[in-house]
Amino acid sequence: YKLIKKIKDEKFDEENLHQYSLMVQLGARDLQVGVVSEDRRLLLFEDYVFSEIQSPEEQLQVTKELYEAHPLLTAGFWKKVTFSIKNNKYAQVPASLFVEDSALEYLRFNAQVD
Repeated sequence: YKLIKKIKDEKFDEENLHQYSLMVQLGARDLQVGVVSEDRRLLLFEDYVFSEIQSPEEQLQVTKELYEAHPLLTAGFWKKVTFSIKNNKYAQVPASLFVEDSALEYLRFNAQVD
């Protein structure tokens, strides 16, 4: 993996992780990390790219290596952690019509589901 972009706000304080939300987004070829304050200010953004991943197993191994080497990702005292997967398998359903038990059926509208 390679860090290709890092933006760090001067107000970011590693001593206050318990006040911040950690956001991680994993894609097939990349991973983004964001740290957001209580007032929804983005304090840290990092963008990593994976080189020549050939299988899900390789992606898992590289992701584990990044987590183990990163000084913040394994911290256990975030206020909130959000993890998302970046892909093309999604469906938008208005909140007033959304039924949680039907989530799989919504997804089947535009993606093959295994």
